[in-house]
Amino acid sequence: MTTPTEFFTHRLFAPCLLLAMFGLGALTVAFLLVGPGMGPWADTLLTACFGWNAETRQHRLDTLILTLLQPPLFAAVVYFFYADDLRAFLRSSVDGQPRLRKSYSPGGLRGDGPTFAYEEVPVAPGGRRLQVTLADGHADRDQDRPRRFTLEKDVEIKPGQALLIEFSEDAGLTLR
Repeated sequence: MTTPTEFFTHRLFAPCLLLAMFGLGALTVAFLLVGPGMGPWADTLLTACFGWNAETRQHRLDTLILTLLQPPLFAAVVYFFYADDLRAFLRSSVDGQPRLRKSYSPGGLRGDGPTFAYEEVPVAPGGRRLQVTLADGHADRDQDRPRRFTLEKDVEIKPGQALLIEFSEDAGLTLR
């Protein structure tokens, strides 16, 4: 059985989604062209959705454009103006020296899915001071209630040892 993650990351997902979007657009344009001759139900639907005027036999262009462009415009507004509110930010430092600073977008088609991150940071053996911070997009704003999780720990790293830092809502950041 295919999991949702495998479905959205499949190599054919993006081309199929694009083809479906073009197909929906083509069907909409075809209905706009053929619909007025299909009967009163089509006139009613065209009037409600696209500003069709049966007397002048024309579509109101502003209504038509707004209806067709609303979903992609909404996605663009969210992406360009609210993207930082949706992202998770990860920062790490070793002995006070910054080593990693990245942001991650949420998964899912609507951006409401989980965020997955896996990063490797090479660290020389010996006694080290690790600091890792994971925060949401509001972490730099005082007026909001940010979700910020920080791990600060002195560790002794042996040659060839790999440390793992995990995150969970309940425990926050933990070192294994």
